[in-house]
Amino acid sequence: GTRVPLRYDLVRQAIRSACLELASVSSDASTTTGSSWHAALASLALSEPDRTRIAALVDDVDAGPDDDIPLARRRILLRGAIISFFGAVADRRGVCVLVDDVHKGDPSSLEVFAEVGARLHATRFAVVAAGRPMQGERVLPLAKRTMLEPMEAKDIAAVAAYAVGGALPDGVADAIAAQARGNPLFATLLARHLIAQRLLTVKAGVCAAVPELAAFPLPPSVEVCSFALHALLPHPSRIALIAGALARSEERRVGKE
Repeated sequence: GTRVPLRYDLVRQAIRSACLELASVSSDASTTTGSSWHAALASLALSEPDRTRIAALVDDVDAGPDDDIPLARRRILLRGAIISFFGAVADRRGVCVLVDDVHKGDPSSLEVFAEVGARLHATRFAVVAAGRPMQGERVLPLAKRTMLEPMEAKDIAAVAAYAVGGALPDGVADAIAAQARGNPLFATLLARHLIAQRLLTVKAGVCAAVPELAAFPLPPSVEVCSFALHALLPHPSRIALIAGALARSEERRVGKE
């Protein structure tokens, strides 16, 4: 029969990153190549079946004898292997998993991270996640939560200036801060958009605005600003980005079926 994929997209990335980090700090590894993470995995105190399951998950290949096991049982075995993996890494070095836009994460990974956090609560394991408050309330239910207020205008202006590599004129900084409404990502995109439109120039760490900027309407949202920046990219780059977005959409659609 057709092999049913086990997703765990975020978990897969975290495992591979952890192994590459272990490989980079090991005394016998001078480089971190594509095979380095396999060597780091082999050095952990895991059973051979669990090591095989972890390698199959990250490499997205068949897991050998587990293929003939019912899906529900395979999930249990794989979750056990994931917990053992993070426990072994926590014992050796400690683990801190950073997840941005957690409300967009695949549910299978978030469930696993919640379980790993509960089981390894007394070890050097932590998950730090960021997401939109109203959309992430049910994610990682046992995690402590901190609500971050919108950034102040002066801090937003500083973020925008850092994004373009130069101090912004006061009027431009104020306009970006007002439009961004405390959102540092939006401020970054707005500043880069003005540079891309040649309405701002940067020289010797100082930004200068062209007269046309006064009549230029700033994009009203992060999404509009992102699309505007995307439209200014060279044609092959736009095709690559669109293809990447379509591929991710297809993965999400298949995952729901």
